[in-house]
Amino acid sequence: MRQFCRPHRFYPQIGIEELQRIYIFELELLHKFRDVLRYLPLYAKQLGVTSIIVTTSDHLINYQDEEENKDIYLHAWQLLRQISRNYNVVAGVSRDSAQYRLALKYCGKIWE
Repeated sequence: MRQFCRPHRFYPQIGIEELQRIYIFELELLHKFRDVLRYLPLYAKQLGVTSIIVTTSDHLINYQDEEENKDIYLHAWQLLRQISRNYNVVAGVSRDSAQYRLALKYCGKIWE
Protein backbone atom coordinates (compact mmCIF):
# COMPACT_ATOMS: atom_id res chain seq x y z
CA MET A 1 0.00 0.00 0.00
CA ARG A 2 1.34 3.43 -0.88
CA GLN A 3 1.94 5.86 1.94
CA PHE A 4 -0.49 8.51 0.67
CA CYS A 5 -3.33 5.96 0.77
CA ARG A 6 -3.03 5.60 4.54
CA PRO A 7 -4.64 8.61 6.23
CA HIS A 8 -4.18 6.99 9.65
CA ARG A 9 -0.42 7.39 9.14
CA PHE A 10 -0.88 11.17 9.00
CA TYR A 11 -3.69 11.40 11.54
CA PRO A 12 -2.98 8.70 14.15
CA GLN A 13 -5.15 10.52 16.71
CA ILE A 14 -8.24 9.80 14.60
CA GLY A 15 -9.66 6.34 15.18
CA ILE A 16 -10.11 3.85 12.37
CA GLU A 17 -13.90 3.94 12.86
CA GLU A 18 -13.94 7.69 12.28
CA LEU A 19 -11.73 7.38 9.21
CA GLN A 20 -14.14 4.83 7.77
CA ARG A 21 -16.82 7.56 7.78
CA ILE A 22 -14.76 9.78 5.45
CA TYR A 23 -15.99 10.08 1.86
CA ILE A 24 -13.56 11.15 -0.84
CA PHE A 25 -14.44 12.54 -4.26
CA GLU A 26 -11.39 12.23 -6.47
CA LEU A 27 -11.40 14.95 -9.08
CA GLU A 28 -8.83 15.69 -11.74
CA LEU A 29 -10.86 17.81 -14.15
CA LEU A 30 -11.59 21.47 -13.52
CA HIS A 31 -15.09 21.22 -15.00
CA LYS A 32 -15.93 18.19 -12.88
CA PHE A 33 -14.65 19.97 -9.74
CA ARG A 34 -17.19 22.73 -10.23
CA ASP A 35 -19.95 20.27 -11.14
CA VAL A 36 -19.38 18.20 -7.98
CA LEU A 37 -19.53 21.40 -5.90
CA ARG A 38 -22.97 22.07 -7.40
CA TYR A 39 -24.26 18.77 -6.02
CA LEU A 40 -22.17 18.69 -2.86
CA PRO A 41 -24.96 19.97 -0.56
CA LEU A 42 -27.17 17.08 -1.74
CA TYR A 43 -24.40 14.53 -1.13
CA ALA A 44 -23.60 16.06 2.25
CA LYS A 45 -27.23 15.94 3.33
CA GLN A 46 -27.62 12.30 2.23
CA LEU A 47 -24.43 11.28 4.08
CA GLY A 48 -25.10 13.36 7.20
CA VAL A 49 -21.92 15.36 6.72
CA THR A 50 -21.04 18.28 8.98
CA SER A 51 -17.59 19.18 7.60
CA ILE A 52 -16.19 19.37 4.09
CA ILE A 53 -12.49 19.56 3.27
CA VAL A 54 -11.35 20.67 -0.16
CA THR A 55 -7.71 20.06 -1.00
CA THR A 56 -5.77 22.45 -3.23
CA SER A 57 -7.22 22.65 -6.72
CA ASP A 58 -4.49 24.46 -8.63
CA HIS A 59 -3.49 21.60 -10.91
CA LEU A 60 -6.72 20.32 -12.38
CA ILE A 61 -6.86 19.21 -16.00
CA ASN A 62 -8.52 21.85 -18.14
CA TYR A 63 -8.98 22.92 -21.75
CA GLN A 64 -6.18 25.52 -21.74
CA ASP A 65 -8.62 28.42 -22.03
CA GLU A 66 -7.38 30.78 -19.32
CA GLU A 67 -10.48 32.97 -19.34
CA GLU A 68 -12.81 29.98 -19.05
CA ASN A 69 -10.63 28.46 -16.30
CA LYS A 70 -10.73 31.74 -14.39
CA ASP A 71 -14.54 31.84 -14.63
CA ILE A 72 -14.87 28.24 -13.45
CA TYR A 73 -12.58 28.81 -10.46
CA LEU A 74 -14.54 31.95 -9.59
CA HIS A 75 -17.80 30.02 -9.70
CA ALA A 76 -16.26 27.21 -7.62
CA TRP A 77 -15.31 29.69 -4.88
CA GLN A 78 -18.79 31.20 -5.00
CA LEU A 79 -20.27 27.71 -4.57
CA LEU A 80 -17.91 26.97 -1.67
CA ARG A 81 -19.00 30.14 0.07
CA GLN A 82 -22.65 29.24 -0.45
CA ILE A 83 -22.05 25.69 0.87
CA SER A 84 -20.27 27.13 3.92
CA ARG A 85 -23.55 28.68 5.08
CA ASN A 86 -24.73 25.20 6.09
CA TYR A 87 -21.50 23.21 6.50
CA ASN A 88 -18.06 23.71 7.99
CA VAL A 89 -15.87 24.08 4.88
CA VAL A 90 -12.07 24.08 4.92
CA ALA A 91 -10.20 24.67 1.66
CA GLY A 92 -6.49 24.28 1.09
CA VAL A 93 -4.79 27.07 -0.84
CA SER A 94 -1.10 27.81 -1.32
CA ARG A 95 -0.09 31.42 -0.73
CA ASP A 96 1.66 31.58 -4.11
CA SER A 97 -1.37 30.11 -5.89
CA ALA A 98 -3.65 31.99 -8.26
CA GLN A 99 -6.45 30.74 -6.00
CA TYR A 100 -5.15 32.68 -2.99
CA ARG A 101 -6.71 35.94 -4.16
CA LEU A 102 -10.08 34.23 -4.52
CA ALA A 103 -9.68 32.62 -1.10
CA LEU A 104 -9.11 36.05 0.43
CA LYS A 105 -12.31 37.27 -1.19
CA TYR A 106 -14.59 34.30 -0.47
CA CYS A 107 -13.31 32.74 2.78
CA GLY A 108 -14.53 33.83 6.19
CA LYS A 109 -11.16 33.04 7.82
CA ILE A 110 -7.63 32.47 6.58
CA TRP A 111 -5.21 30.36 8.62
CA GLU A 112 -1.54 30.13 7.81
